[in-house]
Amino acid sequence: MAEAMVSSIHCMCLPFVLLLAQGCDMTEHRLFLLAYPPVGVAGEISRFRDASGLVRRPVPDERLHTTIGMAGTFDKSPRVLIARIRDRLTGCSLPSCRIVLDTIIGGPKSALLKPSERLPGFEALQAGLARRLAATLADLGMDVALWVRRIKPHVTIGYDGPPVPAQPVEPVSWTIDRVFLVESLHGRGKHIVHATHPLTTD
Repeated sequence: MAEAMVSSIHCMCLPFVLLLAQGCDMTEHRLFLLAYPPVGVAGEISRFRDASGLVRRPVPDERLHTTIGMAGTFDKSPRVLIARIRDRLTGCSLPSCRIVLDTIIGGPKSALLKPSERLPGFEALQAGLARRLAATLADLGMDVALWVRRIKPHVTIGYDGPPVPAQPVEPVSWTIDRVFLVESLHGRGKHIVHATHPLTTD
């Protein structure tokens, strides 16, 4: 009986062991439309992050960003979709917008900077990108119209900190003048920029 159980466990574990032996990439590949702050603003955010004591695992300066939209999670790099999104963004004229982050909120999951008020310009950018990409992403069953409701402007500064109720902080702001199509290798702390789309300015 014991030998049969050991044999059964061995058979169940074998496929997983074979995947590891074959170098199977089990990384989640998440595709986003992001905006990165300029270097100077990223420096402001990082100095606040480091002095705040609100995070045990800080987000590195080069990965500080605000998410505009999400195009899906995949078990490998979605190269065809990346190419389709790049094509759809080509020639697309959308206005730049101002983002102002003046509130900090934190907890065990994450600490983030966010605005205290709605940002109509940011929402208009989300809606414009959603309209442009709706047909491309509909095949994946994604309702990009939900971006405006579900993805609120914020910059995550780190993780594993104490609970902190929302409170005002010295504002940081910048003009979002370009959108980045980024593949995030979840769990590996890596961003791959596949495209940069400039926005129009007044």
